[in-house]
Amino acid sequence: MEPRAKILLVGSHATLMGAIAARLEYEHHCTVVGVVSDPAQAVGVLANRPVDIALVDMDEGGADRLGGVEVLRTVLPNVRIILISTAIDDRRIEQALKAGVNGLLAKDEVPATIAKAIHEVLAGGAHFPDGIRSRIVLDPRGLRLAESTTDGEDNHEPE
Repeated sequence: MEPRAKILLVGSHATLMGAIAARLEYEHHCTVVGVVSDPAQAVGVLANRPVDIALVDMDEGGADRLGGVEVLRTVLPNVRIILISTAIDDRRIEQALKAGVNGLLAKDEVPATIAKAIHEVLAGGAHFPDGIRSRIVLDPRGLRLAESTTDGEDNHEPE
């Protein structure tokens, strides 16, 4: 039997975090080691508890979540980070790549894709929506998002 993945949830929306925690615990056999409201609190938890993945809600009103993610990455370089967001557009993807995240999930796809994302990231890979993966390139400046050739069809935004 595989060891249970240890997940830290970062986000202040209690209903969303509770639903994700329940799904991870009961359906995907993960261990949720804690729920904190922001990346600064996550650093404190991660200093005392080992985790495999920090799942971070990047849609907090006015908060600089990606700055917090960069702090997480600096303080704890081995923690794997998956962001969840309502909108996945080129600007957010570029920001996520620069912050060094391991994955990005659309909130409306979390129930169907969270287990796949966790397994891919735990295996040392990354998880990005299918239409985005082929556009991520590595060049001398690091990871970046290549221009879309489909006039926005790769973007996932709520209607």
